[in-house]
Amino acid sequence: MLSFFGAISGFAEKADSSQSPILLVDVGGGSTELVLGTRSSDDGVPEIIRAHSFDIGSSRITESFFETDPPTFEEMARARSFIDTTLDAFFKENEVVPAGVIAVAGTATTVVSVRDALRVYNPRKVHGQTVTVDELSSVFERLSALSVRQRRECVGLEPDRAPVILGGIAVLRSVMDFLPENKLVVSETDLLQGILLGRDRLRV
Repeated sequence: MLSFFGAISGFAEKADSSQSPILLVDVGGGSTELVLGTRSSDDGVPEIIRAHSFDIGSSRITESFFETDPPTFEEMARARSFIDTTLDAFFKENEVVPAGVIAVAGTATTVVSVRDALRVYNPRKVHGQTVTVDELSSVFERLSALSVRQRRECVGLEPDRAPVILGGIAVLRSVMDFLPENKLVVSETDLLQGILLGRDRLRV
């Protein structure tokens, strides 16, 4: 939840949307955090509506489903089905529809870096970038046709992330399919900023 505070802080200038619910998506290696909340219009303190951690992340999905290199259509379909089933209850039980989606961490920032072919990673060129669902799918389809060795040579993709990036993007795509939103915003501010900014201010 501190990741939510940190991510929201990166968009503090958008005060007009302070009361609108925002969904934070934090895809890690072993898990994915979903946090739905708002920024208070009175004091700027984030209020959490709902938060949950799921045992689906870039590494876990890759290790569990992608046995061949590159993964087969069947492997990707099984991974997608598993992710959808895992996330289903969160979205069915949630009556609040988010007005926007913010994605943090390496999977989201890598999507921007690959899409824009950033030869040298630059946080300023990544933070605040909008990624549409079509762009997300395009990056996934492009990378899923490559072997790990080929992905390591892909401009914008850190070599160490090449083996697991497909698992992370698969999670992001599934999340977006549950929502009416057709785009997400990538944030470079997350957990560390949340700890520094929200140590004594976050209320749940």
